Amino acid sequence: MEAFKKGPWSKEEDAILLDWVAVNGPHNWSSIQSKGRLMRTGKSCRLRWVNKLRPGLKKGRKFSPAEEEMVVKLQGEIGNMWAHIAQFFLGRTDNDVKNLWSTRKKRLARNKRDLLSSISGNETGMHGPELVNLLIGNPSVSLPSFLSLRRLQLQVLRTRFIFDYLHVR
Repeated sequence: MEAFKKGPWSKEEDAILLDWVAVNGPHNWSSIQSKGRLMRTGKSCRLRWVNKLRPGLKKGRKFSPAEEEMVVKLQGEIGNMWAHIAQFFLGRTDNDVKNLWSTRKKRLARNKRDLLSSISGNETGMHGPELVNLLIGNPSVSLPSFLSLRRLQLQVLRTRFIFDYLHVR
């Protein structure tokens, strides 16, 4: 028996898989190989269909802000169960959702580190590890909510300053 093919899929292989699914439906993936149509594993055929060829996939389209917010909410409720989360989004795969989460997490960490480097602990009333944990420790803490907290802290500092200034006079 010949070895299964690995690596990139050709256009011809995609066409064979599309024809197979049109006739047999998106199931019984191992039979496509056993009938000599493709030298790919059943798992490889299923993954190619689900992640690349299935009609209705939103290939290359960004998540809307509402979709991103929903991913954050669902991840907070059920954790990193990307396949379950993807079921809430028509045309999105588990890999799409996981990639969104990872990209978002990296972007927020980078933004928070940049913000951390631009402010000192004295302005916020927080110091060292406490501030770092707030900023970087939790990817579900969004930058806008942190900025709201910072605005509140700065308002408190202004109020204290005005109070101290008026008290001295």
